Amino acid sequence: MYRRFLNNLIVIAIATLPLPLLAAQDKKPASLLQIYNSALANDPTLSAAHASYQAQHEKTSQGRAKLLPVIKFNAHGEQVSQNIDNSLTPPAITGYEFSRSGYLLSAVQPLYRRQNFAYYQHTKIESQAADDQFGFAQLDLMSRVINAYFDVLIAQSTLTSVQAQQTALTDLLSQVKAAFNAGQAMAVDVNEVQASYAMTRISVISATNDLAAKKQVLTTITGSTPSQLAGIELDQEVPPLQPNNLAYWEKAALENAPAIRLSQKGLLMAQNEIQQYKAGHYPTLDLALQYGTDTIDASNFNSTTDEASLGLQLEIPLFSGGETSSLVRESVANGKMAEYKLHEIINQQLYQVNQAFIAVNNDDLMIQNAKLAYQANQSRLTSTRQGVSAGIRNSADVLNAQLELTESQRIMVTAKCSYLANLLRLKAATGMLALADLEKIDRLLTK
Repeated sequence: MYRRFLNNLIVIAIATLPLPLLAAQDKKPASLLQIYNSALANDPTLSAAHASYQAQHEKTSQGRAKLLPVIKFNAHGEQVSQNIDNSLTPPAITGYEFSRSGYLLSAVQPLYRRQNFAYYQHTKIESQAADDQFGFAQLDLMSRVINAYFDVLIAQSTLTSVQAQQTALTDLLSQVKAAFNAGQAMAVDVNEVQASYAMTRISVISATNDLAAKKQVLTTITGSTPSQLAGIELDQEVPPLQPNNLAYWEKAALENAPAIRLSQKGLLMAQNEIQQYKAGHYPTLDLALQYGTDTIDASNFNSTTDEASLGLQLEIPLFSGGETSSLVRESVANGKMAEYKLHEIINQQLYQVNQAFIAVNNDDLMIQNAKLAYQANQSRLTSTRQGVSAGIRNSADVLNAQLELTESQRIMVTAKCSYLANLLRLKAATGMLALADLEKIDRLLTK
């Protein structure tokens, strides 16, 4: 009698257990695109990268300036008072007072400055590297949004699942205690449910803290955190990986990954730096133009001098203490370091592609098996409930079956979220991630 009454209580309690992923939301959840647009406007890392991008693009203008003429205008004016004490006998002191003024216009046009030309080529590479660096920052923002967004979804799914378990156990514990007080249940039944309830509360606390931490990461990127995010339904299919060929994605990474392109630009700049320092051994030749006037105005004397000159200025470096040769050797060593760094970046990028490719395929297998597990647990719960009515199953069997079904729901959603995140990470690792990819995934999420 006790057991049959308790079984009925458990069936009633479990029947009210909410589906954690299909529960209605009071507010319209924020979409993936909305979160990304918010990050574009508020992320300090991207803002700093944009400022750096603008600063680096000024380098080309600075390099070009070294090939253009330098024009200067100088003017002066002064009042001069002189007293001359000579050695004549008897001594005589002569005083002069006069004003002097004038101006000088000068221009110097570099004709041959190998170092300046090499520097100009260097700044053009720097400008191209700035494009790659900013592209890398934009891609990094997309990746951080994707990671933070799906981490929150997974944490929310976990919390919702354990909260659903807690709700069922709370109702069940209340009913079992009432049955015990009425003499219709035994103490072991109360203890059993009480233990399950306590363990579930621990899980809820842990899941709540994890969700808060994940939301804080999202807040640092977007400046705010919405109360709800658009999630994925249990029956929502995910897009397949196309092509499912690792060689294709590795080739794409070698051609498009911003980190590799940026490292390649670093190697080019290091090689150009060698030419800059070698140019320190070469002579320079400039065309110089000057025009000026100087006027003296005294009480008994006035003069005006006009002067114009046009000529060539040749400078030949002979000895600088060995500094130029040392700079050349240093730049050669830096060039080798940049070459090794490029190989390292390529290996790292291919590793990331490999790991993301494996993760996508593993998640696909997880989804397939999670579907089978969910269907099996649905059948198990139905059969267990029928077994209770037939007296061959007990309340613990029903409770375990329902909790297994709830857990399989969580695993399926987690696998789908992980799959979508890793699919986008794979495209990010190859440098092929674009706004269209976010829009495609965003359409799969429940608004």
